[in-house]
Amino acid sequence: MYLKKGDDLMPTKIHEDPTTDSLETISVTTTFTPTETDIGKKITCTAKLSVQEVESKQRQTMHLLNVNYGPQKTRIIASSGTTLLEDGTLMLHCKTESNPPARIVWKKHLANGTLQSIEENQTLSIPNVQFDDSGVYICEVKNEVTNKMENRTVTVSVQGAPRLPEFSILPFATVNEGEEVTLQCSVESSPAA
Repeated sequence: MYLKKGDDLMPTKIHEDPTTDSLETISVTTTFTPTETDIGKKITCTAKLSVQEVESKQRQTMHLLNVNYGPQKTRIIASSGTTLLEDGTLMLHCKTESNPPARIVWKKHLANGTLQSIEENQTLSIPNVQFDDSGVYICEVKNEVTNKMENRTVTVSVQGAPRLPEFSILPFATVNEGEEVTLQCSVESSPAA
């Protein structure tokens, strides 16, 4: 009697329990720590009866092994890059290894220090990005079975031509000769104009 994991024999302990004169129960046991590489491997228990005068008989039972693990090796792939031109499309992909599949949530750090949940999906896509789409994005992954979490961050910068400048004259557009005037021109751009 033996146990196999995939095609590999497993080390076992044999226990015999004679129940009657004609019947005997034999058990084999093993202990091991499964990893993600063991997912889907067949665990087979085979019993073989070999008697000299009789043709050898064999019986077996099999189970497929499932292993819950992760998330691990989480990473962000920015297929559109992390520096984009205004009106472009931001594409961020969050990849992780987990069984069962991890729940993926995209978040963004806001200017006031809080986090904003954006989307629950492996891919975050923002079309027609604007300056205010710049910032730190977080991919948060959680395996609901193992209760493990991982976070990864990426900084995105949106650049573009300067916006229409705002012009002001203080105190008024019409002044008397000899009065002091303050002229102010403001524009938004990234990088700075």
